Amino acid sequence: MYGNPYKMNILLVLPSLSSYEGGIVSSTINFALALARQRQKVTLVCLEDRDSFIMADKLRKSNIEVVLIKIKVKYRSAMVLFPLINYFRKNLNNFDICYIHGLWSYPQLVVAYYARKFKIPYIVTVHGMLTPWALNDKRIKKKIYLTLFEKHNLYQAAAIHALTNTEKQYILEIVGKKKDVFVIPNGLWLEPSDCLKYFKSKKNNTILFLGRLHKVKGLDMLIPAFANLSNDYPEWKLVVAGPDEGGYKKTLVELSKKYKIENKVQFVGKVLGKQKEELFISSDLFVLPSYSEALSVAAIEALRYSLPLLITKTCNFPEVVKSGAGIEVTPSQDAIQIGLEQLMRLSAGQRKDMGEKGFQLIKEKYSMENIAKQLIKKFEKILEE
Repeated sequence: MYGNPYKMNILLVLPSLSSYEGGIVSSTINFALALARQRQKVTLVCLEDRDSFIMADKLRKSNIEVVLIKIKVKYRSAMVLFPLINYFRKNLNNFDICYIHGLWSYPQLVVAYYARKFKIPYIVTVHGMLTPWALNDKRIKKKIYLTLFEKHNLYQAAAIHALTNTEKQYILEIVGKKKDVFVIPNGLWLEPSDCLKYFKSKKNNTILFLGRLHKVKGLDMLIPAFANLSNDYPEWKLVVAGPDEGGYKKTLVELSKKYKIENKVQFVGKVLGKQKEELFISSDLFVLPSYSEALSVAAIEALRYSLPLLITKTCNFPEVVKSGAGIEVTPSQDAIQIGLEQLMRLSAGQRKDMGEKGFQLIKEKYSMENIAKQLIKKFEKILEE
């Protein structure tokens, strides 16, 4: 069916490649690379937003064609519909299948419409955007948009990609049990030397949070929880890394001042590349106290660096506890404080043992090489139907 040198011609669509967009970007990039490395022809289309061009250049070096739709208006303005319509109307017929990432955005809305018009199958990955917490955030707007557009887009999709079994259940509650919803998790590319990075590094009693500075991430619970432990564990510090979203950092800084721990909480901003790697290597444990997650790429990255995890149940990553790689608690300040103290009280050797188990979990279940094969098998099945 497909001529050499490529097997499928895949159009991958997401709102933006900007590093300020958080986990959806890193997750989607990994899926794009996974497909491209299996000799699929991948074209990625998104709006040109902030620093999108930086990642676009990197992806082009990996044989992924990237189309940044230039806009002269605000990113979320309805005026971006016109250049999107122009591109998809002219080019969509060149592709075998569309792979759409995210909801509530114009690129997804337009490509789904033209995919149906040109009878090209499309898959939607919702990236945690249908969890109860996510739907309740800006509830009225989302309810209207879901009713007018998003439900129809999901109903008409060839399949819907969930990152976890929990997310699959949330999706089925909206689209019905007869819909094809398949589960393939986020993953990482692993190097042979990865498992050595944690063990050979010198630790300095550092708790690491890495992600968007946004209210969904539960930092309003983590900072007070850490503050309540700071007198008993004066040698420990909390490092908060990630881009500020909507000025939320100011709220968090004020919170650290309120609890008089501003000298023990470091806000290091957005980190990439070597700086990000060094942050993981120099930390002792990783905390993700989110109110809602699909499957956090940052949490998977922490396991790659053999860091023990403290996560909330709403992170939807129960394998962490099952594998012995960390602790799972309810999303509350008291529970986070108890879990945090449990990890802080462990010896370095005990945390090392947890880290080893976490790395083995990633190696066995979250390797992008294996995930790529699962994706391709699913796409080929859809095209054969």
